[in-house]
Amino acid sequence: MEGWARAEHLAFMQYCWQKRNVEPFLVGPHTTAFCTAIDVAMRKLKFGLSSYILGMVCFGHGKSEIVSNYLPAHFIGEFPDSEVIVTSHTADKVSEFSSFGQRLIDSTEYNALYPKIGLDERNVSRWSLCEPYFGKVHFAGIDGLPDSFLIHGFDSAESFAAVRERYPVLFSQHQCRFDG
Repeated sequence: MEGWARAEHLAFMQYCWQKRNVEPFLVGPHTTAFCTAIDVAMRKLKFGLSSYILGMVCFGHGKSEIVSNYLPAHFIGEFPDSEVIVTSHTADKVSEFSSFGQRLIDSTEYNALYPKIGLDERNVSRWSLCEPYFGKVHFAGIDGLPDSFLIHGFDSAESFAAVRERYPVLFSQHQCRFDG
């Protein structure tokens, strides 16, 4: 299972599921589609190819779990010398995502997958990895462009439109669309 959990985002989420004592991990067709698109994008990045995913499903269908909670930790585990920007529509959500990610990286499950990954700097707006890695994860509002990888959870069509208008270059690349 550990090999699959590193290679596939859905398996990573199932292996590291932090709510196993509270609620079951539910997988719908949109969950599989999102995670498969993430897997393809991460494989492309391993070969130096750029990728962009635009995933749109109904509210309350797990976008925050898939992308904002689990993807930063999974991505930085696979690409420990990268920089990641995680954004959201409110500072409170950014704080929630950052805190969750820090707890995830500290978890027994995560450490079984990535035993050499640890956090050197921990605060709401930024994580830094311990040596020998130089990876960083930044948590912020929608101001700023990504150097390596951008994760943003849109809470409405209006927030998506605002980001698309402000950063048209982000939306001129290949896109995947999932409608729920």
